[in-house]
Amino acid sequence: MTIKPVRPRHALSALAALSVLAGGCTSTSGSAAPPAMSPPATSQTADSVPSSPPSPSASVSIPALPPAEPGATTLTSVPLRSGGTSVASFSARPGDLFVTILCTGGTLILRMDPVSTTTIVCAADAVTPTTNNFRLSSPKDINVSVEAPEAVLWNMRIEQ
Repeated sequence: MTIKPVRPRHALSALAALSVLAGGCTSTSGSAAPPAMSPPATSQTADSVPSSPPSPSASVSIPALPPAEPGATTLTSVPLRSGGTSVASFSARPGDLFVTILCTGGTLILRMDPVSTTTIVCAADAVTPTTNNFRLSSPKDINVSVEAPEAVLWNMRIEQ
């Protein structure tokens, strides 16, 4: 599957189409702005991450993320990996903050302190594309981490 870069205003329709094609679903949450797509996710603690999520199918491969949007600045990008990690700390200016994640294999919790905590349920047999759009009204120093069992495969980009 090839993902082509899209402009932010077209990201909703492109990711919705990818979701339909991939058979995945999208989770999003955030208090800073309305989500870019789909039903709200639930906030949870680290203790609520399932200890044995379903294993991803050997035939499921996660494509590379599309290139950054023209004119957008990539604040952080994580190539394909499994499990959880501390991702990055960065300063974001006021305006839109776009987070794109492709994942498979279980539950992933994205923590963007102090902006949002988002739980994403990644399909076991398909790629789940997720995008979140947060509107920051003031500059923020943001610490990003992902909590997930080793069975969860994912990649991510945060742009502004």
